Amino acid sequence: MKKLYAVMVVAGLFILTACGSGTNATEGYTTDPSTDPATITFVEAPGTEDTCPITSVTLPPEGVASGFTLPKNDAIIYLNQNMADALAILGSPIGVHETPSCAFDGIDRIFGFPGLQIHTYPIREQDFIQIIRFTDDSIRTSEGIFLGSSWSNVLAAYGNDYVQDFDWFTFRRGYTSLTFVVRDGTVMEILYELIMS
Repeated sequence: MKKLYAVMVVAGLFILTACGSGTNATEGYTTDPSTDPATITFVEAPGTEDTCPITSVTLPPEGVASGFTLPKNDAIIYLNQNMADALAILGSPIGVHETPSCAFDGIDRIFGFPGLQIHTYPIREQDFIQIIRFTDDSIRTSEGIFLGSSWSNVLAAYGNDYVQDFDWFTFRRGYTSLTFVVRDGTVMEILYELIMS
């Protein structure tokens, strides 16, 4: 049952990253450099108007380590970080999955590392971190929570300001969210996600 659940979560993340289209639904995007955060408006390719419902998104400022962060190798990994900087900290991935982005002009990627998956989105031919997912109990949040931690430890670390959706408990900080999937009082999944409005 746990394996099936894990497969369903991973499948859901692939869909979230790719918008479920499997094809690139945009020809490009425009940005207004005077805005911070930037608002990106997508230009849909002819005939793909119904493929990807996203037409614009507001992104957090680039290079700002605000919100939830992940300690790694005496450094910090954070959402909306340039993946090139994260690779300098994490080293070479053990695998990379690529799919044409439905929401952005370019390729969405999922980088695999021991204990981690990092999902990125493309802007100006660079990759930025959108999702961080724990895959085993070797990785801990900045507050010391790991897969297998108790829900009481999560509450002690993060408090009671969360939104619950069935087994999913989501905390928000700045432009980021941190979600714990909890079953029978035990943390089964941990997801960091960039909030794009």
